[in-house]
Amino acid sequence: MVEMQADRAKLVRVLAEVGADAKGVPANNFLAAEETHFGATHQEFGAALCDKWKFPKSLILVTGFHHKPMELAFEQRTLTAIVHVADRIAADLGIGFRQDLMDTAQDPGVLDTLRLTQEKVNELKAQLAADAANLGTLLG
Repeated sequence: MVEMQADRAKLVRVLAEVGADAKGVPANNFLAAEETHFGATHQEFGAALCDKWKFPKSLILVTGFHHKPMELAFEQRTLTAIVHVADRIAADLGIGFRQDLMDTAQDPGVLDTLRLTQEKVNELKAQLAADAANLGTLLG
């Protein structure tokens, strides 16, 4: 949203350069395209906005490092790592914005940080898919 309000034409160029398919899977790196056209990424814009609005430090870190939680100090990493994993699960299921993820593979270091196995992530993904299907049925 920040990028769209700052310069809609640049964001349109970013999206065109990314070249996502019908499922939102990008052909090119969204973060690199943002750097090229804006000189910063949505992580940096988001973290700066959260800081300006005096959000808690934990939310600033999540916003600023959700693509790279392992760059944070270990003691600051947990919430950001959770969002990182959840972002990839949602992308795998076709939920939400997908174009900023070249792939949805889970980072073993992030999983270790959270003491999660890939098997547990797969269980969570299956449960989320089932819950989403049930919700769709309930809402008609």
